[in-house]
Amino acid sequence: LLTQNTDCRIKGAYRDEKILITGSEWIPPPPEKIRDFMKKTFQWYYSNRIKLHPVELGAILHNQLVRIHPFTDGNGRTARLIANWILLKNEFPMFIIDLKDKINYYKAIEQGDKGNDAEIVHYIAKVSINQHIFESEKIK
Repeated sequence: LLTQNTDCRIKGAYRDEKILITGSEWIPPPPEKIRDFMKKTFQWYYSNRIKLHPVELGAILHNQLVRIHPFTDGNGRTARLIANWILLKNEFPMFIIDLKDKINYYKAIEQGDKGNDAEIVHYIAKVSINQHIFESEKIK
């Protein structure tokens, strides 16, 4: 599902060309730096996975992955999947982005591009809490 409409020649491989992100001022690192950025990102994850709250950890890791934009396609889906994996393994509800709220999600990511990860942390916490409330009300 994650790579359903992705060309099979690029699935799971780091991108090999410079790219621009539609609708964003952020310019991801060039292909030759991706491996190093990914290594540093996951070193950061392993050194912070106990120190940080799971919502904060997942949100910041999400933004780091989106900033690196390591793949030709599926970067946002991959970042959301990993953030949700962190939430779920720590018994927090997933964050599911409502299409009507996608603009706020992108705004939070843009703040992260400017070095302000607090916005994506707040956004993911809010959406996760709302998802929990929604699921709780369905049970009643």
